Amino acid sequence: MSSKNTPDNIADFSEIIFFPEVDTINHLILIDDAFKALIGQICFSNDIDKLEALAKLILGHWVDKKTALSSVNELLSTLENAFPNYLARSNVPENLLPEVERIFSMITHFSFKIEKGYFSWQYHDFDSGTIPYSVDSKEFIAFQQEVTSKCPKQFDELEGILLCVDTFQIIPVI
Repeated sequence: MSSKNTPDNIADFSEIIFFPEVDTINHLILIDDAFKALIGQICFSNDIDKLEALAKLILGHWVDKKTALSSVNELLSTLENAFPNYLARSNVPENLLPEVERIFSMITHFSFKIEKGYFSWQYHDFDSGTIPYSVDSKEFIAFQQEVTSKCPKQFDELEGILLCVDTFQIIPVI
């Protein structure tokens, strides 16, 4: 399809991109770098399984709501409300509580980054992960509270906190 087929009312701010027909979304991600890159721009992770899950959610949601949606922003907003832990986040704080940063800086061979609104960590070259909640979520706030309350001194102590992020409760600060 070419740009001459783009409706006039959206031609100034849209583009038509061809994706080959395949049997599965996973196959499309593996063979089409453009499709993979587009999904990667809005996914919190570049892992193939996360890209595939998000692409399936988008396509399924689009098919389900195509006559009820008026814009891509509306689609993304609806997806964010329904599936908040898949979409990359913009305009979120990219820093941790100072005490959490201090604790992490003291753990040898531990590093972290906040990218697309999510906290990823690495220990040495063999252990890594991403917390599945955006850094502006109540779950991530609870994670930081847990780190400051337990004050781990080595990775073995921190690892338990990283792996149990789903079980934290927010503790009101008085």
